[in-house]
Amino acid sequence: MPNHSLNLLNPYQKQAVLAVGDTILVNSAVGSGKTTVLIQKIIHLCEVEKVAPESLVILTFTKKAAREIQDRLPSAWRKKLRYHGTFHSVASRILRERIDLSSSEYDAHFSILDEEQSDQIVARFQSKKEQRIKYQDLFGSFPSQPKLRQRLIQLRQDYRQYKQENNLMDFADLITTLDRFLETQSLSFSWVIVDEFQDTDRSQAQVLKKLQSYGAKLFAVGDPNQTIYSWRGSQANIFAEFQRGNYQEMELPLNYRSTSTILEGARSLLLEGELLVASRPGGNRIIVKEHYSSLHEALYLAQKMKHTHQSSQIPYSEMAVLYRRKSQAEILSKVFREEEVPFLVRRKMKLLDIPVLAWFEQVLKAALNPRNQKARQELLHHPIYNLKTPSSPENPLLNAWNSFFAFCNQARKASEIWEYFSLNNYLSPTSLSFVQEQEYIYAFLEELLSRCSEETFSIDFPQRIEDSDYDLNTICQKVEGYSEAGVNFLTLHSSKGLEFRYVFIVTANEGNLPLLVKNQNLDEEKRLFFVGLTRAKDQAEVSYVKKTDLYGTKPKPSPYLKLLPPSVVDWQVLEQSTSEIKELVQQVRQKMTSLKEEESARKARHPKYGTGVVVEENEDMILVNFPEYGEKSFSQVFCPLQFDD
Repeated sequence: MPNHSLNLLNPYQKQAVLAVGDTILVNSAVGSGKTTVLIQKIIHLCEVEKVAPESLVILTFTKKAAREIQDRLPSAWRKKLRYHGTFHSVASRILRERIDLSSSEYDAHFSILDEEQSDQIVARFQSKKEQRIKYQDLFGSFPSQPKLRQRLIQLRQDYRQYKQENNLMDFADLITTLDRFLETQSLSFSWVIVDEFQDTDRSQAQVLKKLQSYGAKLFAVGDPNQTIYSWRGSQANIFAEFQRGNYQEMELPLNYRSTSTILEGARSLLLEGELLVASRPGGNRIIVKEHYSSLHEALYLAQKMKHTHQSSQIPYSEMAVLYRRKSQAEILSKVFREEEVPFLVRRKMKLLDIPVLAWFEQVLKAALNPRNQKARQELLHHPIYNLKTPSSPENPLLNAWNSFFAFCNQARKASEIWEYFSLNNYLSPTSLSFVQEQEYIYAFLEELLSRCSEETFSIDFPQRIEDSDYDLNTICQKVEGYSEAGVNFLTLHSSKGLEFRYVFIVTANEGNLPLLVKNQNLDEEKRLFFVGLTRAKDQAEVSYVKKTDLYGTKPKPSPYLKLLPPSVVDWQVLEQSTSEIKELVQQVRQKMTSLKEEESARKARHPKYGTGVVVEENEDMILVNFPEYGEKSFSQVFCPLQFDD
């Protein structure tokens, strides 16, 4: 059967999809349609080459990317993909389904720890008097001080023993355990397909090589120019590691996102010889603008975005402010709120931000992992979610846990699972927070249930729980009516993979971009600036300030700005007299006074949104403005807020 959708691809994309070889490496320039190529490769393999979907391994680095690929595939193939998702979720599924774990300290119902949970476990083995050692500290190079070295060794042993006794793996364990078993247990897959290949670390690369040694072919798509996570182990030279045997290397140089003017500026940040071709001719020059201070920078941005929105009808959601440090969002948030410009501070959602879901996920995981007795005991005596109306000496959770595997054969609705665990007994319908907590749990369960196949439900549902295979943003959006209608505030790192019509990179000063800290990778800092600049579709603007309070930041522009070709830059420098500078200083003082008055306003704390300012209150409703979420209203009857009166 011919794949007619190939006719929609450009020649570079089509060549990559049709390429033949044991290893096919696709060097994909930013904005070149790599996801489209990856999806078309999967369709071509399944429809034309008749490769069984179950024999494909499709690896991504984010749940969002995995969902996008899955949603864009024809439903006929989507349902048959068994090993598709993030590196860690696929490793988990292979370990549970295809590896004999009987010779190890784990069984197939192991639970997975995220970084926060690992940190909590490490904290158990430390006294309150000693200096806090975090989970991340256990796996770096050992310090030279004998006492601290010995303490780290002991903590590492305690942490490892705790995991083994309770059948727990952290993210690193998933990859290293799979790698270890692949030494002796062969796995047969036809193809391994990897998205964002440049983010692959050494442990993951070892797994790929072992899967290849058992006959799997490799199709990998990535961009070395977007290697910005070396501190997580990613490596810009990963392509060279796989250039052996029967391999082919392809290029996707054609960018569909940005104007040629923006791309000409971006090319100045690449190594010589790197391909990046524009499909959109012309475009506005990149603005490089000097401001007096971060406060003036924020005021200028708020006013410019308001004017652009009103005059050109461009949605605020199509604008983004990118910064190097998270702390830079604080002054931006205060100014945009005062100027009444809607904004959204994008950040990675964490389950711990929603206590009821953090608790309930552990309830479900404890049902599937009976060896984790420590977690079960803690859940039975949880300080918040505990048995409110005990009707028998035995906690109903115990019976629910013991029968959960059988229950998974019949559960299909969120309401059935709610009743099965008798959640009314733990959340208490009379509590102020009950309504919202119930909505969170229903949305959480519906998200878990939504992608389970009817044919394999009793397998899919437990595995989605064990692998934390859900989208927290989708859950929050459903409960909160969450809207992304504001200007996007986000770090340069978290902007990767996104695109906006207007992009503003702020405080591009030497010492902030690049961030000058010990052992900083300056090549990677330049790639980070490249990533930020290429988020822009129509207009890019970069600014720096003459007066900054950011630690280590110098009052002069980033050296990267001088790399941009003069022909594509509109450089706007402040030229002010002494009297004008005095006036600016006075404006700063007045504005800071206004912002401090805001800080003295009545505060309200919410378990998820954090601390906000009470904007309006009457006998029925309370309106609170939260820095990262905007204005939220709450009923006076069911109000989860705590106040700083």
